[in-house]
Parts: sequence; C-alpha cells; structure tokens
Amino acid sequence: MESNILPFEIKDCSILSIATGKHALNTKELFTQLLNIDTDSIYYHFWGKLLRTSFSTPEFNNDFAQWIAEQIHDKALAEKLSVLQPQDFGSIDDLRQELLDIIQNSLEQNTVLLYTNAQEPFYFLKLGMVVFNTTKIVNEPRGFLDAIDELSYGSLYFHFIDARRRTPNHRDDFSNWIALFDGYEELIDMIINIDPFFLPLSKLKEKISKIFNMYFK
Repeated sequence: MESNILPFEIKDCSILSIATGKHALNTKELFTQLLNIDTDSIYYHFWGKLLRTSFSTPEFNNDFAQWIAEQIHDKALAEKLSVLQPQDFGSIDDLRQELLDIIQNSLEQNTVLLYTNAQEPFYFLKLGMVVFNTTKIVNEPRGFLDAIDELSYGSLYFHFIDARRRTPNHRDDFSNWIALFDGYEELIDMIINIDPFFLPLSKLKEKISKIFNMYFK
C-alpha cells in the first residue's frame, strides 16, 4: 500500500422517507410545489426507489413520472419525465428546472391537465439517511475483488450512488479512492462509465464485481 493513502473505509446506510407536508392533487399543483420543494425531496423521488421495498416494478423511472401516468393518465408527459436521468445534471436545481420546463410546456399545450385531479395526491417526501461504520476496510484497489461481493445494498448505495452528490466531481467513492493510486486509469474509466440509474442494486453490484474481476484476473 502506498504509505500516504488512508484505507478505504466501507460504510453502510439506511434511508428514511420523511414527509415534507407538501402534496399535489394535479399537474398544476405539482408544478407549483416543485418551484420551492427541498432538493432532498427531488433527489428522493429519483433515487429512493433503489432502496425501497416493492413487490412490483414501476413502469417509469422516477416517482413524478409514475404518478403522472397512474393518477393523471397523461402517458406522454410521463414518458417525457421518465427519460430524465439525474446524473446528467450538474445539480438538483438544474434537474428541478428541467422538470419545471417539461411540465410547463405540457400545461401550455394541454389545458385539460389544469383541471385533471388525481384520486391519490402526490406526497412530497424527502430523504433521510443514517450512515453506519462497518469496520471493514480496503487497503489497495485489488482488495475490492472480495469486498464488492460482500457489500450490503446500503453500502453500495452510499458509496456508488449517494457519493455523486457528496463529492466535488460527482463521482462514486470507489473510483475517487482508486485515483489516489498510480496506474489504474483504465479501471477508473470502466467504473465511472457505469450508468447506475436504470439498474437495480443487485445488477449494479454484479456489474461492478465483473469489472474488478476482469481487471485483476
């Protein structure tokens, strides 16, 4: 191990769904609430799905699109919202603006939306996270060969997904730590090119594990 690099400390986390007290009954109200809702709420409604227990697979990739489809029955707007990938935006506020632009355009083109109320309101929740120390460490990049397979989904979420909003370069913790070592540029490129948004955590874990196995074996 290079002497000046601290070990990678594996953490675990669980997420909490916290009520904001805000809700929307139709698309116009959704637009109005999105103007000022906490960024943690927007983040939750895009990424929270990965750690929520569900017995069904939603048709759309974020909670806003799913609600528009199920409750407002506007599939065209739902599909426009569903293609948004949060990792394509520099900040949650940039993502918020794109949401607002899409919804505003739809409201201007289809005024029926203004008067279509849902049977079930959209309740704005926000993310609460409890982070745990696992006492597990990795001393060198090769150590991830075994460590990845033993990661809990909470650890995977914390280090590979939540890291993107914590780190200055919006990257995962694994590639940022490996970048402290010389000579791992190819491995880092393979890791940062993984798109986690459309993958359940089980498939994401398999993909990362496969990359480490391909690189080191």
